[in-house]
Amino acid sequence: MYSLPVMSAPNLTISAEPWEGSALVYGTLAARTSADAAAGQLSLVLTITNNEATQVHLNQVTVSFVGPPAVGSSSIPADLMMGTLETKRWVFETANNIILPVPAPGAVHIALSCDGFTDAAALDVPLVFIT
Repeated sequence: MYSLPVMSAPNLTISAEPWEGSALVYGTLAARTSADAAAGQLSLVLTITNNEATQVHLNQVTVSFVGPPAVGSSSIPADLMMGTLETKRWVFETANNIILPVPAPGAVHIALSCDGFTDAAALDVPLVFIT
């Protein structure tokens, strides 16, 4: 029986939006009541280029946060096929928007898991609040 070799992380070029200056940004949300704490919302658009010699299938996007305050990670199923040297965009569905405390952690770790790879391709970027 023949099986494909398992490789470490896929060779992907990843950029994230909304981007301003040198950081990923998140926006404000109105508090539900005057007694509620401020909150923010992170909605992502990823631009991904497949630098592999074969097509790559993205199956999951995991967003985690670095620094205080502690915010849980979010794993989002994905289904995006990219041919060799092909660039595609992956957009958060509204249901996947991440609600953050204000202030939020100072950085974001975005991991892209793909079929046939043991490790995820990753992007680490600063996170800032925009009004």
